[in-house]
Amino acid sequence: MKGICDKLLEHPGFRESEHWVRRYFSANEKIISEGDTGREVFVLQRGSVRITGSVELQQGEAIHPGFCDLEAGAVFGEFGLLSQNQRSATVITVTDCEIVVIDGERLLEFFEQHPGIGYRFLLELLENSARHLDQTNRKMLKMLAWGLQARNLDSCISGT
Repeated sequence: MKGICDKLLEHPGFRESEHWVRRYFSANEKIISEGDTGREVFVLQRGSVRITGSVELQQGEAIHPGFCDLEAGAVFGEFGLLSQNQRSATVITVTDCEIVVIDGERLLEFFEQHPGIGYRFLLELLENSARHLDQTNRKMLKMLAWGLQARNLDSCISGT
């Protein structure tokens, strides 16, 4: 995504302060909270962030495992661009970070005026999302297998 994001940010019609802003965050600072709403898209320019979620356990306890860490060049928060649903994860800085925050509404307006760059951006975003979904599916199936084995249910299902 870095290449298309660089082209977008360098485009003379996509102006800083009008379409996007550059923000600086210290380590261990929350950028997005799970459950928030927002249309912003974030481009990590420098540093690293951790994507976490909330998992409810028995007796109302919750843990917040890290799903993955992202490095410079990564894009996050993109689902807010495509839907008005609540944010599905929390994003916290691991190190000091420089992040470009893109106004989602202004981005979509820009894409309508510049469909070529919009198409390339959204295509890369979709490819990136498909790759992440595939990784998530693999992790989920491994966790399912682990749970079945831990409860000795794998032998019941396989018929052995």
